[in-house]
Amino acid sequence: MNEGAYPQRRAPFQHPQGNNMDSPWIPMIYQYGIGGAVFFAGIIIALRKKMLTAAHHSDRGMLIQLIAGFLFYFLLHFLWMIIVLP
Repeated sequence: MNEGAYPQRRAPFQHPQGNNMDSPWIPMIYQYGIGGAVFFAGIIIALRKKMLTAAHHSDRGMLIQLIAGFLFYFLLHFLWMIIVLP
């Protein structure tokens, strides 16, 4: 058999121009993009159902803490990525 006669096969699910999923930013974009959408959708639902109200002092404090916590972990993760990556 002539092995040169058959075209070379790619691994399954591999992009024709190479593997674009090797970027370390892809998991971070996925985590904070999809996770952030679910997080903020939950906050919006809670506000619409009147489970949280911005007029109530304790609820407003909780909303600020939740959003500040999300942003804190996002910035912390982002800074670690910036420091570690060449």
